[in-house]
Amino acid sequence: AALGASLLFGSVFVPIKRAPTGDGFFAQLMMCVGGVVTAILINGISNFRPIYPLAMLGGCIWCIGNAFAIKIMNVLGMALGVLIWNTTSCLTGWAVARFGLFGIRAMHPASNLLNAVGVLLLIVGGVLYLFIKSEIPVEEEEDVEKPKKLEDDEESEDDVPFGTRMVAILAALISGTFYGSMSTPITYIQQNSIFFSNAPVEGLPYVLSFFCGVILTSVVVFLVYTIRNRQPWVDGAVVVPALCSGAIFATAMALFLTAIEHLSQTIAYPLCAMLPGLIASAWSVLYFKEITGSRNIAFLLVAYSITLAGVILVALSKEISL
Repeated sequence: AALGASLLFGSVFVPIKRAPTGDGFFAQLMMCVGGVVTAILINGISNFRPIYPLAMLGGCIWCIGNAFAIKIMNVLGMALGVLIWNTTSCLTGWAVARFGLFGIRAMHPASNLLNAVGVLLLIVGGVLYLFIKSEIPVEEEEDVEKPKKLEDDEESEDDVPFGTRMVAILAALISGTFYGSMSTPITYIQQNSIFFSNAPVEGLPYVLSFFCGVILTSVVVFLVYTIRNRQPWVDGAVVVPALCSGAIFATAMALFLTAIEHLSQTIAYPLCAMLPGLIASAWSVLYFKEITGSRNIAFLLVAYSITLAGVILVALSKEISL
């Protein structure tokens, strides 16, 4: 389940990578529609479980963190954006479970040393990602006039001002914090079933509740964006790719909750937060050609090797006592 979730999480944005996403708000709305439709199907597999209001909060948290994800990728590229927010997500999820934040029971590893070294390696690898530069090519289309705003969004990273890049990195860090907290409400319900009647310990029954929070928050975000902007960026060509991205994310989320159920949050979070970065990097290097040049690829390999070592140590710290 963890490997399947990682593969899908790393591929969520692939369908919309070359779609006309504009500033991303309409694309996110369509992603959420695709996600909630898939969640309804998953809920059917789970015998149509009821909606758990607290679990909806997790969907709200994810949606807020994801609101600027496409904008971030337009500046940093898909791989770098995913790697930065996944590193932050990994650290956030680890901290919530390790120290028992937000009412979650603390999960102490068998080896504090391995756990601490693993987290340190994650931080070092995350810092190294900042030195990687992506090239975001502009795709010209004949007979179609691109909005100026979209052209600006798709500039090569070399043309992006330093301040804009720093803002995008900061936004990715903030998004990662939200991503790392998205399953905390569900974990809280599972650990405190005495307060929630008939609350299941399995992860799948909460998927629809999560996506109810996702779609409600997405609608609110889009309404606020529309009121403030007055001319929302909407393109029908992004609908199908975004729906596919949403379906991929919903399936990944179902597998992720199943992984937490069997591996615990301290193990599942590092695995499902960092392995998708490898998948996204492979898409960026081999297919989208965003990361090129020996220097950038070398930085990517070194940074990912360090973060992967960190993930392995965090996972081993649950079983090995030193």
